[in-house]
Amino acid sequence: MMSVFIGMFLVFTAVPLQTAPSENMIEIMSSDLLGFISALRHRVLALARGQSVFFAEDPVTTLFALVEGGVDLIRTQPDGRRVVLQRARDNQVLAEASLYSDRYHCDAIVMRRTQCLAVEVEAFRRALAENDAFRQTWDAHLARELMKARQLTELLSRRTVRDRLDGWLQLHGNALPDRGTRTELADELGVSNEALYREIARRQLR
Repeated sequence: MMSVFIGMFLVFTAVPLQTAPSENMIEIMSSDLLGFISALRHRVLALARGQSVFFAEDPVTTLFALVEGGVDLIRTQPDGRRVVLQRARDNQVLAEASLYSDRYHCDAIVMRRTQCLAVEVEAFRRALAENDAFRQTWDAHLARELMKARQLTELLSRRTVRDRLDGWLQLHGNALPDRGTRTELADELGVSNEALYREIARRQLR
């Protein structure tokens, strides 16, 4: 059963999605996708840090698209280690692969105050079957996500913190994230906070 605790606000009628214009083509395409999603019948969820959107083995009944905020898709390994498989942020879809599965395979945990759209999976599938433009936009989105996953795999294959940070900076315009979110960057790079902070300090980056 999908788990979303207190502090959640539900609206059961479609709400227009407003996103700021962007010159970045990927962001533009993401906004187009969310435009299609927001036109479907949906709920609006307001979630606080620490809440769960769903847990592994919950049945898949809903697809979630973030308007703003942050949700991490986390899989716990047999040894207790937690692996972050996705960091969904503003204008992103959470756990796209769940559209093709009966049950979730990860936990989805809210990392910062979040507002998202929740669409019933069956309604989403019908819309894809009936709307060619929506389906093409969705297919393009999946292709981009596959490219990002491959980039992350290549990044994590690098052996040193220095090399992993080099690769990450190349993919993100040589700009570090805000100080308050750098622990998330350490998780994404698969390194300790201390190791990342030492490397940032060595480079005298801000």
